[in-house]
Amino acid sequence: MTSEHLRCRIIHQKQSSAIVKIAIKRLRVRLNDDETELIESLTREMTIWAALDHPNILPFIGYVLEGVYPSLVSEWMMLGSLRDFLKKDRSGCNIVHLALGIAEGLKYLHDKDVVHSDIKPDNVLISESYQPLICDFGISRMINSSQTLLRLSKQDNPKGTIRWMAIELLQFTEGVPPQLHSKESDVWAYGMTLYEMISNQWPYAHLKQDFLVLSAVTSGHLPKLPILPATGTRLSSAAHSEICSICTRCWAEKPEERPTTTRIKQSLSSLSDDPLESTL
Repeated sequence: MTSEHLRCRIIHQKQSSAIVKIAIKRLRVRLNDDETELIESLTREMTIWAALDHPNILPFIGYVLEGVYPSLVSEWMMLGSLRDFLKKDRSGCNIVHLALGIAEGLKYLHDKDVVHSDIKPDNVLISESYQPLICDFGISRMINSSQTLLRLSKQDNPKGTIRWMAIELLQFTEGVPPQLHSKESDVWAYGMTLYEMISNQWPYAHLKQDFLVLSAVTSGHLPKLPILPATGTRLSSAAHSEICSICTRCWAEKPEERPTTTRIKQSLSSLSDDPLESTL
């Protein structure tokens, strides 16, 4: 999660005799009386999130409604997002451990028939025990759809979600309904997340505007995978090669040709890497 779209306050709340720090994220939306459909969708998604229970899914505590502005409440993660964590000191990052944890969380969602729709490093938090926790699923898709946040202008922020979106979501044909987010599009985004983990740069980092990224993706151009992992990354050559192979398979143009999360988990589980060590 990034400061550009959230406001977090730390509150001390007693739970089971322990003090838990929580984060309150205000959504970029107003719940007016005429937003009945959006309110119902938000309620449905929050109900789904609250029912999920997995070591790699951020637990949902509840919500706060201040006037017409809804906020989501979850546990505060001091290590921040995956992107923040990778920037601090890559020598302490066990890439295989992180990649496998994200895959396990995504597999859990897909087994529950829940599509995340916005997998990227900003939407993966790191716990104090260095476990990756997927967050912000479903909610992000609805807000994007409701407010048409995907603006393909030259002023778009290069961190825009479009850089992780599957090709079928960006192909527009007049008179044809747009493709919906799916498990397969989640897998594409997971591949882009892996790419960022081993390259230490955003997908299509050389393209500064999202409309250029759109053109590149729909033309079949994919990020160039690094021959070696980013400087300081603790990753064996064999593991790096396998992760690059997973990325390539995740980016198959035809959704049905992409690996399932089960297959991805199997591939990563076969890799060995040094135990994760904290360098913070």
